[in-house]
Amino acid sequence: CRVTDTSRKIQVKPVPILPETVMARSEVGRALDEGEDVATAIEALVEETWPIDVHPATETQIVLETDRTRYPVETADFSAELCLDRVRAHAPDGQEAAFNEVELELLQGDEVAFTAFARAMRDAVGLETSKLSKYVRSLRMLGRTGYRYAGDAPIFDHATPADVAARKILWNLLETMRHYELGTMAGADLEHLHKMRVTTRRIRAALKVFGVAFPPAELAWLKAEFKWLGRLMGTVRDLDVHQVNQREWRAALGPDPLAGWARLAEVLYARWEDARGPLVSGLGSERYDALVERAEAAFTVDPKWPDDHPARQPVAALGQRVIKKRVKAFRRALEVVLESGAAEDAHELRIVGKRLRYTVERLAPLFDEAFTSELKRLKTFQGVLGDFQDKAAALELLEDLRSDAGDDAAYGEVLDALDAWFRAALADAETVVVDAVDGLGGVKATKKLAKAAKRALATN
Repeated sequence: CRVTDTSRKIQVKPVPILPETVMARSEVGRALDEGEDVATAIEALVEETWPIDVHPATETQIVLETDRTRYPVETADFSAELCLDRVRAHAPDGQEAAFNEVELELLQGDEVAFTAFARAMRDAVGLETSKLSKYVRSLRMLGRTGYRYAGDAPIFDHATPADVAARKILWNLLETMRHYELGTMAGADLEHLHKMRVTTRRIRAALKVFGVAFPPAELAWLKAEFKWLGRLMGTVRDLDVHQVNQREWRAALGPDPLAGWARLAEVLYARWEDARGPLVSGLGSERYDALVERAEAAFTVDPKWPDDHPARQPVAALGQRVIKKRVKAFRRALEVVLESGAAEDAHELRIVGKRLRYTVERLAPLFDEAFTSELKRLKTFQGVLGDFQDKAAALELLEDLRSDAGDDAAYGEVLDALDAWFRAALADAETVVVDAVDGLGGVKATKKLAKAAKRALATN
């Protein structure tokens, strides 16, 4: 709620999980009538704008008092506004904090020239670039953590029965997934959907690892329904990635023709909006509610397996067998792609590598720091393959976009340039994979990883 000497208005805007991930058109606001309740107005505005219900009722977290001095900045390339802010933060419990901030905002003109000016001014005056909003900075200064997107990490040891560890792990994942649910439905910050989808994949991976912990019919139902949920999010997520990657594409190929790039941005955004319809409907459906309810029961209720049931074996013993299998599959996929150099084999390698990483991540309490450092190298390796796969997915998208290009010459020129660029990148699959394998430590790195896992899981 922004209050000045002459007005009161409310603004609602997402706090980004990662910088530069908030989608366009996400901030909304309106003026308040005299005497209108702030909390009620905010709740109504959110529910009118996004397909979510606000519950429980909103509560004041902090109050910021800002004294602002404004200065216009005019150059041949852009117009901007320089603001000197003196901020005092107050919490409902009486705590207070204060800080100063310089804010430079582009009003119109060349973004590149503006950015260069901002950096030069920062360096000349001796300022530091802030990566935090006033809201987040104030929360931290007042000792508050803000919203948590996941519960406490599950705790278990080598001797914990597999079914007990499974329920702890899957409950934590389900709780994490649900914390991104409203943000995914709102669609303002694309990271919510990304993290919800990744968590859904981790749930599916955990169900495969700990399948013995659940009755067969229940396990099959959960696998099928979480697979449905993952597919529901897939199309929207792909379009999220394409929209973000437009900056990279344009930087690589140049800003011209401007009209062609503008048309591409409009088309991708329209497709994103269309794709979100089924996603939002699915997350608001009885089918999704049934999945959540049944998963909550499965991940909390003890089936009371007899002591000689495989579900009662130590989680370390189960983990050792599964990781051995996953490492073997990863090494085999690695050898295949090194021999073929094919893009489809590189994609399969990435999938197999994710299964291995997700399995190890779920068993994190059993591993030491030395082992987890090896896992970080695998994550970096997959990141390289992920960039490669993004280009393959974008190439498929281009083939579809051509059908709607019509006689728009500028748009067609951009699509042709992108097509050639993506094909050149994909033709270099073998070099990309070989370089990534070298960074991983070669094929021998998989054997090293397997030995380290065996040693860690045999401890205690």
